Amino acid sequence: GMMSGVAHQLLPSDAVLTQTAKRCFASARRLATQVSSASGRLGTARPLTYEEVMEWCAGTSSCDDPLAVPFLLAIQRFCCARRREVSDEFDDRLESFALSHTAVMRMPTLLRTPANCKVLTRKEVLMARDLLEHAKRREGFDIHASDAEVARMMAQRNWRADADINHHLKRQWLLDGLRKLRDGHVGAVTHADLFDYLRILSPHALPKHLRMYGMWCAEYEEMQRSQEQLLLLQAARDKFIEEQRKPFLPLEQVYAIKRQFRDLDVANRGVISQEDIVAALGLSQESALDILHSFDVSHDGFVDEEDFLRMMCPPEYRLRDAAAFARDVFIKVLVHEVNRKGGDISELQERYLVTPRMCPTDAFASGSLPAPSSALPEASAEDVRQWTEVFDNLDADHDDRLQAKDLECSGLLTPALSQAVVSFIGAAGGEGFTKEAFLEIVARAHGCRQHRPLLVGDSVGEV
Repeated sequence: GMMSGVAHQLLPSDAVLTQTAKRCFASARRLATQVSSASGRLGTARPLTYEEVMEWCAGTSSCDDPLAVPFLLAIQRFCCARRREVSDEFDDRLESFALSHTAVMRMPTLLRTPANCKVLTRKEVLMARDLLEHAKRREGFDIHASDAEVARMMAQRNWRADADINHHLKRQWLLDGLRKLRDGHVGAVTHADLFDYLRILSPHALPKHLRMYGMWCAEYEEMQRSQEQLLLLQAARDKFIEEQRKPFLPLEQVYAIKRQFRDLDVANRGVISQEDIVAALGLSQESALDILHSFDVSHDGFVDEEDFLRMMCPPEYRLRDAAAFARDVFIKVLVHEVNRKGGDISELQERYLVTPRMCPTDAFASGSLPAPSSALPEASAEDVRQWTEVFDNLDADHDDRLQAKDLECSGLLTPALSQAVVSFIGAAGGEGFTKEAFLEIVARAHGCRQHRPLLVGDSVGEV
């Protein structure tokens, strides 16, 4: 009430607040139980750890739980600068903190950062990492301020953008640290560890600072992988849209291709084989096999009429089919995911600039933060039915999971597009994606969410 400016008299009763707190606790613990089960740490009758509380109210899962949304919005509004740049978040004493609805839990005393400790910035940590890798490639582990590669790396990090920093002094400070690392390292200097270098640059750093620096490096590497995936998604999206802009193959040409197929299908089996292609087109066995592999989307060793139509369709045309709605669904998903992933990458890139173009407060005030998924309107029953029908039609083996080969065999997507779709809908490892994951991402692309009944009255148990 104090945070929201609500008078005490207008607040709900203590009984309502207590029941709401119990529901929030049960919801947070339900998420924690799912994570614990996946990691092998079972047990629901226990307090919530700091990491579990933060994941529920400010993590990637908070958008999906209506009970967590008020906490998420409050953190975005009042802690908008929270970008994991406060070393206290990485203090291992937080592991002893837990939250319970039945007892007061003591907040651990965190280690204070020494007054003489230079806490490095993201830019400095990433620049140190780049310089160390560059030095390892140089003979004698020796680089100079005049090194063109050093200048290039500093320009790439936008080092000159901060007018308060003398970048020449900063460069010399980093290079002096490398020389200290070389002179004091035991063993092959090429095996020097980044954290040894960071301890030289920040000699009074505590373990929590080093953990924060390590997280920044991991975050940056993940951003680079995401950038590569974004390029693939953009190429897939552009190719998809380009295909949809082509005119339909005229019907007379469609009929002519079908007649040609029937002429090749001398056995009237509804399919043609490698031998049929060799006999009809006068090709070698190798060429016929290449054609078969290129257009046999069902991978059964034969080309049916649909495969043959795709094979013979001129590149400047596209075929009419009954899957227009399904194709529109995937176009919308591709466009949405490209925009979403591009926004995520841009937000991460801002963290590694010296002077961000927009501070988090401006982002909140301008409304540029995405709405939590649980705050979106529910998808209509008819929309969900149509999306489910798209999935079921593609799921030829009825295992409630789509893989790249299923999409490819349908003729709906090219092999490259099929792989791209699986890469951002499915789990890591290319194991395809479930119906639930498909419906969730399609709903998100249409600006809505699936219906998830809010569980109430859950027993939170004793802890």
